[in-house]
Amino acid sequence: MPVPANVRGTRSDIQLVTSSQGRPFADSITVCGIKNLRYSRQLAKVAAQYECEPAKRDGLPVAAPYRLLYVF
Repeated sequence: MPVPANVRGTRSDIQLVTSSQGRPFADSITVCGIKNLRYSRQLAKVAAQYECEPAKRDGLPVAAPYRLLYVF
């Protein structure tokens, strides 16, 4: 996904909540720091497909907040 000129050099903080399977809840995604709304929406769509190792509590996978930090 090409980075628009007005986004280059910008720091973005993408906040979301992952399920116990390590997949984001689509309605939990918030993109902060990007003023280009179209690009911000694209980032949210990409983040919705993100998968990670689930957080664990007492050895069991649990839902948890997660942050992705980027500088474009």
